[in-house]
Amino acid sequence: MSWPDFWTQTNWKTLCLQPLSKLVCRIASRRRLAFQEASGLKVAEDCLPVCVIGNIVVGGSGKTPFILALVKAAQMQGLKLGIVSRGYGGKSKQWPQRVYADSDPNLVGDEPVMLARALQQFHIPIAVAPKRQQAVELLSQQTDCDWIISDDGLQHYQMSRVCEIVLVDGARGFGNGHCLPAGPLREPVEKLKQVDALVVNGEDQQKILTNLETSSDGQALLPKLIGTMQLTPIRLVNVVDETQTLPIDELANHSVNAMAGIGNPERFFETLVQLGAQVSPHPFADHHAYSFSDLKPFAGLRQDKEKVTNLDSINNALIMTEKDAVKCRSIAQQLSVKHWWYLQVESEVDSAILTHIFNKMAQAPR
Repeated sequence: MSWPDFWTQTNWKTLCLQPLSKLVCRIASRRRLAFQEASGLKVAEDCLPVCVIGNIVVGGSGKTPFILALVKAAQMQGLKLGIVSRGYGGKSKQWPQRVYADSDPNLVGDEPVMLARALQQFHIPIAVAPKRQQAVELLSQQTDCDWIISDDGLQHYQMSRVCEIVLVDGARGFGNGHCLPAGPLREPVEKLKQVDALVVNGEDQQKILTNLETSSDGQALLPKLIGTMQLTPIRLVNVVDETQTLPIDELANHSVNAMAGIGNPERFFETLVQLGAQVSPHPFADHHAYSFSDLKPFAGLRQDKEKVTNLDSINNALIMTEKDAVKCRSIAQQLSVKHWWYLQVESEVDSAILTHIFNKMAQAPR
């Protein structure tokens, strides 16, 4: 989600909301303490062990590309993982349920379907439920996975876990350091002392560490292990026909319309600018449920009659994220557009982070 300006600074709005913010922090800390005293980090009975990939701020932090990198690294080690998610935005009335590459994102959520499509060659079982523990139980009963990744769910204490990894957007960090609604934190930054690792998405690791070191609790805020993840754009993929791809280096000096319904759309737009494109941005809310009326204006931008074979043909075309493409594909097919593309990226994660996760999960009781 886009952050209001006062989440990145401390001004009169922040001060007015601080009493409520402190209450949110206090409640979050008590919930965490109650969870630790009741069960702590362990494996639920008759369930596979869970590693949570989450964050402590609202908005995007790069969890999905991190999970993709983690699954692919696990495959190289001969491990079979499952994935569970809340299925945010899904309108299904039946939970839990499995997710496949051709599942309807309107029923099960956009991110689970994106993961299913990206990982279909690996045959990764995915399940969703608002109560994530139900999805964990489903995969534990129906699959032969070694362990399970939870996409988000750091604050979902009904779900047992043995490993917790926190991601943070290197550009936005922890904002002004206040809990909701005065700032972007879901819980106090002191939570970082209790997780297995902090992963900074981007090249701003030192900026994040400096902010933590200068916080009220000083060095004690630093987690046990800190690493980075870098996202690298690799190609443009046609939304309707994914067999059509284009090299990203030809984006330079072309005017494009860019659409993003993710946690930090500005970051996506800036990526396109860095690739040399002249961008007309069209931000939407995170997990936005696109309608025909939302997208029809973009269909009139071009009237392509032939198969697109070079980037000169997509000047003024629409570029979106892969997550958005999952929800826009059916509408693009209805509109018969050929000039909608998504930017495909690859993630590179510090090997020390991956090694720690594999070691921690290997030691979990079965």
